[in-house]
Amino acid sequence: GSAKLGGGKLGRGKKLEKDPALATAEAATNLMHNLEQIRLAQANAELKRFQLLRRLDSIKTRRNFELGESALSSLNGIRAYFHHCSDMIDGVTPKL
Repeated sequence: GSAKLGGGKLGRGKKLEKDPALATAEAATNLMHNLEQIRLAQANAELKRFQLLRRLDSIKTRRNFELGESALSSLNGIRAYFHHCSDMIDGVTPKL
């Protein structure tokens, strides 16, 4: 009777230990899952990087447009000032 109990305990102990093939398959599955998570994180990082670069490019373009618009507005103001001065001088100067 006690020999059977002892044999039964050894049998249960072997069932608790993992089969080497099962352990290898589980490790491979875990590695594949980790690799997939890394690839997903890299893809998300690339997407965020491209979104950031697109946003920076948009900001640079808008800044350049606003600088150009300000410069043209200033030049137009200077032109209007000199045109007004020219009109005033034409009224004062004698004509032949």
